[in-house]
Amino acid sequence: MDIISQKNIQSIEQTLKILDLFSVERAIEALNKANRIDFYGAAASQVIAQDAQQKFLRINKYCTAFEDAYLQLTSSVTLTEKDVAVGISYSGETKHVNSSIENAKKNNAMVITITRYGKNTLSEMADIPLYVSSVESELVRSAATASRMAQLNIIDILFTGVASRSYVHLILS
Repeated sequence: MDIISQKNIQSIEQTLKILDLFSVERAIEALNKANRIDFYGAAASQVIAQDAQQKFLRINKYCTAFEDAYLQLTSSVTLTEKDVAVGISYSGETKHVNSSIENAKKNNAMVITITRYGKNTLSEMADIPLYVSSVESELVRSAATASRMAQLNIIDILFTGVASRSYVHLILS
């Protein structure tokens, strides 16, 4: 129990060390201005996408996080330059997530990615790449435990940034 908790804490701390604050600010601004946000992920990263959808819907941001890969692909071709696509994949090599992001880019949607730190296909397509660091052993990698916590933390940071701007906007209007 202590080892798992310590690895989760380490992943979040290491992620905060590599997280580019300028990129986070740009991502918050893009999400705040977006007409629509699509979150794409598979397996454990899909759970992150669902969490993001639930949060952003609570602040009246129109968004999707389809579980079905074909719906993700279908949705991605309907995005426009007024929308944001968020690709979530620890490896950055999840085929249908990458295809969805590729479609979004073709339609000039803003692309934010959340991947492991380092070179990968998904982050190379991003307008705004965000990275996580994870300290998982191969034994538990298939469960994506610590990396999931770091990804969730990034979603919480983005959500809080957008929510705080929305709150200020509501007060001033």
